Amino acid sequence: MSRTYKNHIIDPKAYELAEQKGWTSEVYVYREHGSFGTDSRFIAQDIHASRDEAIEAAIALAKRQVDLNYDDSLAIN
Repeated sequence: MSRTYKNHIIDPKAYELAEQKGWTSEVYVYREHGSFGTDSRFIAQDIHASRDEAIEAAIALAKRQVDLNYDDSLAIN
């Protein structure tokens, strides 16, 4: 279920909370830099009613982080 955004691979994960009290999520963001790569993990703080909502929130979180830290000089053409 991973996707690409501005040369980054975004891999969201959703987890159901105990006693069916909602869903939470995290997302991994990976970027290649020539012969090596970096990855980061971001944990969403919100609780969502469904798995799909949690996944979409994780994707939005990843895109915000990429946009905040995106360095076009590192883009691989």
